[in-house]
Amino acid sequence: GSFIMQDFSEHKMSRRIFQAAFKNSALKGYVDIMNPAIEEHIADWGTMKDFRYGNEVKSLLIDIGARVFFGIDGSDKHFLTRLENAFYKINDKGLMAAVNVNLPGFKYYSGMQGKREIEQIIKEVIRERRANPGNDLTSILAQEVDDDGKLWPEDVLVPHLSMLLFAAHDTTVGATSSLMLYLANPKYHHLQERLREIATSFESDYPTLDDLGNFEEYEWNVFEALRMHPSAGLFARRTIRDVTIGEREIPANTILFIMVGWAQRNPEFWSNPDDFDPDRFSPLRREHKAHPFAFAPFGGGAHKCIGMHFALMNAKLIIHHTLRKYKFDFVSGYKGGARVLPLPMPHEQLPLTVTPL
Repeated sequence: GSFIMQDFSEHKMSRRIFQAAFKNSALKGYVDIMNPAIEEHIADWGTMKDFRYGNEVKSLLIDIGARVFFGIDGSDKHFLTRLENAFYKINDKGLMAAVNVNLPGFKYYSGMQGKREIEQIIKEVIRERRANPGNDLTSILAQEVDDDGKLWPEDVLVPHLSMLLFAAHDTTVGATSSLMLYLANPKYHHLQERLREIATSFESDYPTLDDLGNFEEYEWNVFEALRMHPSAGLFARRTIRDVTIGEREIPANTILFIMVGWAQRNPEFWSNPDDFDPDRFSPLRREHKAHPFAFAPFGGGAHKCIGMHFALMNAKLIIHHTLRKYKFDFVSGYKGGARVLPLPMPHEQLPLTVTPL
């Protein structure tokens, strides 16, 4: 299984393999791939009928994933279609399965089919990248060796890559859609304008990784969207020894569920917790520092999300390119609101009017 399911030395070793894919030199290469990918993908947003932000950003992120994770050219529509279909089977079918019946016609069967398809795609890409490496994530991992100097076997890399692709894609769809749920709301148009001001005042067409580090207000807005609508609202952890929490004795080997969504709206740590207020993350207020785990959209401890910086980079670039090009509004009569399961998403996939600038 992937390192999300591992612990102790096995988990530590797996994380070590993946550090190479998320160090700064690798992230710089990904930014170079992502800038033109986003620009190309959003070019026709202003002419689309019945625009649904959730659907479009999902499609955009599959395109980015194909390029950054696999080094696939965005013009390879066959590959993108295969990837998109497999994702649809896992997310919209498998994750919604009420019963685990592995027979045709059942959602669980469809989800497992999608999982096999993604694993097959990844195996093909690993073989191709070992023969012709590029600066994509699979190329980097396919060249990594273990302590004996041997390449990591396909069967070790496949579940990890599959999990990373899923996590990087879906959580960013949720974070960017949740943010746009506020920015496109007439009540918060001043925040959309503020971010657009930052985006349009930047002189180069393509920000670098270093430039993104200076876009602090992008980060506050993404963080506030994740505080209100965490991509993973529930974490499970197992106690490894007897422990006391508050006044309660918890024995070893007990599964505990951490409700990050509750912590992130707890009035003990957050002022007016149900208000969308990105400035709470500013250096003057720093509300997220009130408690080490008051804000934990990426988890914490040994299992903290290894792709956190990649996800933030992705979300910032999407904000930057889309707000430079378009103005976003709710369609007439849209009430907003969002679902929580299986993943956070605005109602009706967020129907918007998109005005080219």
